Amino acid sequence: MINIFFYLLILGLCLNTFSLSLSLGHVNRSFMSLASSIPETSIVVVDDIEPYEAYFDEEYFEYLVNTYLKNEIEGYVLSANTVIYYFYPEDDSICTNHRCCGASVSLHAKIQEFVTFDKTLKFRLIEGELK
Repeated sequence: MINIFFYLLILGLCLNTFSLSLSLGHVNRSFMSLASSIPETSIVVVDDIEPYEAYFDEEYFEYLVNTYLKNEIEGYVLSANTVIYYFYPEDDSICTNHRCCGASVSLHAKIQEFVTFDKTLKFRLIEGELK
């Protein structure tokens, strides 16, 4: 009887660990794939100023990031919070105007009761190119 109890306990732990690793892997993969697609869409280029100026459209960037992450990780996390702030890429100081060339996206997600996912990605526009 005790053998059956231990067998079921170990089976439950294995299934829980598999579920946790599957959720954590999906959230990590979804967040890291953000690096190539979303920021390029939200770059504004002003051609009439020489040399031309490129910067992030803050409202559109935040909308795209939040929509993408909500759709991708909705069933895999208990709760998620996205924090976006803008900075100057030269010295990483906080950008105070609306033409920022650096953006930082932080994702804080609660996957299970005692397991959290915290990661930050930084995007920089240097000479009009995303780095």
